[in-house]
Amino acid sequence: MVFYTGKLRLKPLVIFSLLLLLIFKATTALGKLPAAPAPAIWQVTGGQGAAYFLTGLNVGNDDFYPLNPKIEALYAASDNLVVSVDLTKIEPENLNTSILEAALYPEGQTIADHLSPAEIQRLTQVLTGYGLVFEQLVQFRPWFLLVTIEAIHQQTMGYFPDQSLEIYFLNKTDGKRIIGLESPLEQATLLAQFPPAIEKMLLLETLNSDLAKETEDLVTAWWTGDLEKLEALIFAHQNDPAYFNYYDQVYFRRNRRMVEKIEELLATGGSYFLLLPCGHFLGEQGIIALLQAKGCTVERLSLPN
Repeated sequence: MVFYTGKLRLKPLVIFSLLLLLIFKATTALGKLPAAPAPAIWQVTGGQGAAYFLTGLNVGNDDFYPLNPKIEALYAASDNLVVSVDLTKIEPENLNTSILEAALYPEGQTIADHLSPAEIQRLTQVLTGYGLVFEQLVQFRPWFLLVTIEAIHQQTMGYFPDQSLEIYFLNKTDGKRIIGLESPLEQATLLAQFPPAIEKMLLLETLNSDLAKETEDLVTAWWTGDLEKLEALIFAHQNDPAYFNYYDQVYFRRNRRMVEKIEELLATGGSYFLLLPCGHFLGEQGIIALLQAKGCTVERLSLPN
């Protein structure tokens, strides 16, 4: 999800601030981990250029930084920062309007028209647990509610979007060129493009998930660079036909488009530090496998303790 900044200690988009700026006692449940995160990072060469690809998360906190010294050094030595969206160039007012249009049902409709009484009861219960009132949110579509619930829960665990890796590196550009692979609106309203049945399915899954365990497992797997665990977590439903369109639209199609742009960058020469959410690198249809199939040389780098 896109968050905008004036100068990058990012603040949420205006419509998100109405829902997310709640005060919680943050708690974390992570076990013993290395002092500094050691996420997966690769060196990729092709054409005339070279790049370092780092797995990212959309949230973070002060404990994440600084990263492993080798990652910090590779970033400092790179001329270009490549991210999914260049947050320094978005226009928050226009983006707010577009997200709001995609987040709301047409006049005369509410989410109560699309959920069963039992599902409404469960949604009400979950929202109440976060201090939110169902009646105030009935005009919002399922995709927006599920993103809101997940974001709020992550905050209760001490993970915040304005402390993500993307924000961290954007604040350290020091003259680097910033390259965005996608448009802000494309990314911000990605889930709004699904048919109602899939949108509803994703919301119900969120309502019935153990978000605390999922968040803990995801952060731990990213922190330790455990790609097998990350793939199992992110693509847990890949063999379920009901989720085919979800994975295809959120990951696989975007991966192919991103790879085309990455190839163009490598062909022009230069050094690139590329940061994307970790799911885009994983599996047979992930960016790493796609670039290898196109003849790029890919090497996962070891990180010293």
